[in-house]
Amino acid sequence: MMANKISNYGIKTQPYIHSRFKLLKQQYGAIYDMLNTLGFGWDDARKCITCDQDVWTIRSRVILKHLIFGTSQSYT
Repeated sequence: MMANKISNYGIKTQPYIHSRFKLLKQQYGAIYDMLNTLGFGWDDARKCITCDQDVWTIRSRVILKHLIFGTSQSYT
């Protein structure tokens, strides 16, 4: 049904769908890893990930180190 509507405009949906799927897969992986790391949790009321400031400080340093030096990440 969607192909019929979009085909009139000459838009190819497949690259956009694959790109979006790839992004969602990466985001899911990052959230899954974070929730399985000691110190992180889920707040049902606000529907978001929570952690203490100490945990976040350590986590952000590890990510920054990875981005600058290309070292492997260790979330524990």
